[in-house]
Amino acid sequence: MVQPTVDLALNLGIFVWIGATMPWQDFVSTFALWKFIVMGIALLLFRRLPAVLLFYRIIPDIADLKEAVFTGFFGPIGVGALFYLEVALQEFQGMGLSNSNVMVRTIKPVVYFSILSSVLVHGISIPILQVFLKSTKKLRNKRRQRLTAASTLDTEDTVI
Repeated sequence: MVQPTVDLALNLGIFVWIGATMPWQDFVSTFALWKFIVMGIALLLFRRLPAVLLFYRIIPDIADLKEAVFTGFFGPIGVGALFYLEVALQEFQGMGLSNSNVMVRTIKPVVYFSILSSVLVHGISIPILQVFLKSTKKLRNKRRQRLTAASTLDTEDTVI
């Protein structure tokens, strides 16, 4: 019982920190918003999904195509991206690049928007998937009841 509580507290703390340090003003000043949105969509579609779909037959833990799509889609971008961002910024400083350099000004909003788009898409996907699965289960049950009722009527007709 302690493990999930600690995990939840740490996750909540990390997400609050990421939200507090998010460079909101840089999103507008770096690129047009539509470029960030296109980048986020492309990143989520082409970062992991094609590789998993290509190699799922040789990955022992992935049984079929459905699992491959699920595994390829759910891979949120988060704290690791922030670590690499800090490493890159330190490397840029070591190379003598100042904060006025285009690369230095661009990398932070790009990484943070990648994290934001990943959190939004993966956070919204689970409730949507749950609603979809619940509705398909209800439809399947209704169809099964109709088939059962129809077969019962057919059997009663043949008995008479």
